[in-house]
Amino acid sequence: MLASPTSPSNTQTKILLINPNSSFSMTSTAMKALIGLENFSSNQVDQFTASSVAPSEITSFTTEVISAAACIHNLIPLLEQYDGFLVACFSEHPLVEMLREHTDKPVVGIMEASLVHATFLGHRFGILTTNKEWEPLLAKSIHHLALDHRCGGIKATNISPASLECVGQDIYNPKDEQLNALGMTLTE
Repeated sequence: MLASPTSPSNTQTKILLINPNSSFSMTSTAMKALIGLENFSSNQVDQFTASSVAPSEITSFTTEVISAAACIHNLIPLLEQYDGFLVACFSEHPLVEMLREHTDKPVVGIMEASLVHATFLGHRFGILTTNKEWEPLLAKSIHHLALDHRCGGIKATNISPASLECVGQDIYNPKDEQLNALGMTLTE
């Protein structure tokens, strides 16, 4: 749970879930994922979706930068209203550092949070990503987090971020060649 020194212990922690692309559908999907978390009900989570000038999906470093630039000016006025911020893009999204420049409150991206959490759960992890362009970018991010030795590999599914909702659970089949290529299986 995120908390800041200014939050009284008897009130809900206010978290802003930030989707740095302009897809309301992706924001809704991210929010649904949070609802299933154990401590979700003890927090107030509000949603932010980038304006229509942001890309509808983030597929490269260029679209990351464009989306961060599209968001930052709308987010700065909201910083005092929340106790913490979660940037919902599985990358080392520049918006995380941009927000950290403007607040001492916790700001984390879902990639950073999930990789650190993965290291607590097991010795190694692997990443399935959308397109090939992400493979070197994610490898660089893993290096920045000093987790190279823990990463079993990164494989692209060649499914666009916008198509993920349509694909459903099919890409998570443990017999899938991407998982096998990483030497991984899923456990239930």
